[in-house]
Amino acid sequence: MEWTISDAQGSAIVEAYLAQLGCYSSAQTALLRQMLLATADLGLVDRFIFANNALFSGCAALAARVPIIVDVPLIQAAVSHRLGNTFGSPMYCALEVPTRASLDESQVSWGMRTFCKHHPQGIFVVGQRIEALATLLELLKERLIEPLLVIATPPSLADYSLKKELQQVPIPLICLDSKEGHSVLASTMLVNLIELAWIAYGDEALNNYW
Repeated sequence: MEWTISDAQGSAIVEAYLAQLGCYSSAQTALLRQMLLATADLGLVDRFIFANNALFSGCAALAARVPIIVDVPLIQAAVSHRLGNTFGSPMYCALEVPTRASLDESQVSWGMRTFCKHHPQGIFVVGQRIEALATLLELLKERLIEPLLVIATPPSLADYSLKKELQQVPIPLICLDSKEGHSVLASTMLVNLIELAWIAYGDEALNNYW
């Protein structure tokens, strides 16, 4: 990647801002750095919640090639190339489940419920559709799934309480604690988590796989 003067100046601003905070681990700082460079939103930093060893659990899950379930195709498209060149974990999109939802449930909720049934210990990423997060929370409360990591960044003007409820569940979690949100945040977080896991587990994961 070719850097411009603007890129370098932006990076310097991000580094100075993160240095002032000084309350995150080196791994968390690495992920937040990429989030800030991608969005230029300095206010994002103190709204991301890392809970219950989320980074360690997520990296270990990626190394073990557990399935990844996402809510929308944009995340799948953004992540698939890097995932394919590293761990090669299977990835499924809730909106692309082959069966149709019932009349009283949205397609994304039905898809999330279906993939949760088949992969109760997967990595779950909800970046855009709040109803997918509602389904995930319902299944967590019923103890039907045990996620190895949940990444949650959907916009939630009317259902912000769902993010607060999710934070009360003892699971490895990366959550944007804000009414704001977007699938780009989730895909950026997941891509950079893959990079982090590849640094930590890449050679070992390949040796175990082959």
